[in-house]
Amino acid sequence: MKTICRFSGKCMLLFYISGLYQLWQLCQYGGVRRRLPGLVVSAAAFLLCLILWLLSRRSRLGREAGRGKRIALLLELLIFAGATLFFGIKIVYAATPYNGALSWKLDEWRRKREVALAHDNFYENGAEGILEDLDAAFDLPETLYVTNTFRIAYDAEGTIRIVEAFLYGENNEGEKKTYLISYDAEKSGKMTVWLDGNVSGGYEEENLLEPMLTILDLVDWERQLDGWSALISEEVCEISYSGYRSFTSKAGLYEVSENGIELDSDAVSQLDAGGELCGYAVTLDISEDIPSLHFILEPEYVSQSELNAEREEEQTAEAIDAESWYTDSADGTMYYFLNESRGWRLVVVDAAAGSRAYVLQGTDDGGASWTDVSGDPFMGAAGVAEGLIFYDENWGVAGLGSASGSYSRLYVTWDGGESFTQIEPDMDAVEEIPDTAVEYGYTAQDYDYLCMPEEEDGVLTLLTTTDQIERAGILFESTDKGWTWTCVGVRN
Repeated sequence: MKTICRFSGKCMLLFYISGLYQLWQLCQYGGVRRRLPGLVVSAAAFLLCLILWLLSRRSRLGREAGRGKRIALLLELLIFAGATLFFGIKIVYAATPYNGALSWKLDEWRRKREVALAHDNFYENGAEGILEDLDAAFDLPETLYVTNTFRIAYDAEGTIRIVEAFLYGENNEGEKKTYLISYDAEKSGKMTVWLDGNVSGGYEEENLLEPMLTILDLVDWERQLDGWSALISEEVCEISYSGYRSFTSKAGLYEVSENGIELDSDAVSQLDAGGELCGYAVTLDISEDIPSLHFILEPEYVSQSELNAEREEEQTAEAIDAESWYTDSADGTMYYFLNESRGWRLVVVDAAAGSRAYVLQGTDDGGASWTDVSGDPFMGAAGVAEGLIFYDENWGVAGLGSASGSYSRLYVTWDGGESFTQIEPDMDAVEEIPDTAVEYGYTAQDYDYLCMPEEEDGVLTLLTTTDQIERAGILFESTDKGWTWTCVGVRN
């Protein structure tokens, strides 16, 4: 019995630690099928050893244990407690959010719900049937909003096959409630709903769900499929809604009102003149072979001139906030603001073969109005604007590069942009060129790409390189606002 007691005690401790390790691995990394057998074996072996140890200890009751045996027992108890504490801390850590598989499983138990989709025919119940089933389970907020896209896919009989949506709203207690919904008829007859998620959207009207329900009530969706039944007999149709949208093409676009669908309505026809049509819209996708159909509710037309003015206002605001010059990526206009009121911009007036011609305009009211300052700031040259900067009301520099980026020119103005003079450093006076020049066979004349100058305490520093991406070059300085330039060395 003495040997059994000693052996079972040691094995019991070993299997206990092994079981704790397996439990921690399961909590930290998951994998029930992989971890559970080892955990069960460790637990069973631990219980067996515990029974043997208790039986052997019972047979030895009344015998006086020696000092060494008491120390050994105390050491085993300390190991037992230490292992429990060590792995216990690790398991608790795995249960804290985002730190282990257990945390995700706890989050699932807390937030995940299954709701039966009883109203599963789109033609008969529409989207309101889905909401009715959800409301019975969760008592939905009275006003709902949608983030991203509310998507419903259904077959030719109207049976709902897929639902995907992220809804949110404010309950009677003023709390924001969210509902991430997914349903796949091939996998389950129940909707999976995740509660209490994070949504960045506020309670903006453009995200309202109610307009979708209104459109769905006004359109006969089953009739929309007439003539295409052969194409959709083995496929699903899809309804999608993303709130308030804008359209720039009238292809497949139909206005919806209380009278139903209006074909080629006056509002939709206005898109022939450009601009965009804005409103709440539901999109119907029938097949890859059929273009999408868009049904827009009481749309509002915005003319192209209004869009241009709005975009110009946005670009001007961006330019005012910029620390240097700012380029509109859409039309190539380059802005520079000396302060919130005074600014200039290079506007593209002609473009061909990658090169552009510009006029310079100025503003004294923060971009509310612009006037022409120079009709030819680059003195007849064409290219791509490389930079625009003014150091005061009158003194500034504009850069023009080739379309290939192999060379550029700089132009300085001393009268607020009304006239410009080309900056031409004296390359014949250069006595030193970068170390890489000899390796590549360059001469001073090859350094014909003029980078935009840097100004400090009234001194301009200009770097000339061999092309747009080169960083080594020849340095020039000007102490008289760009009238004359002196070579001061190189940058390797």
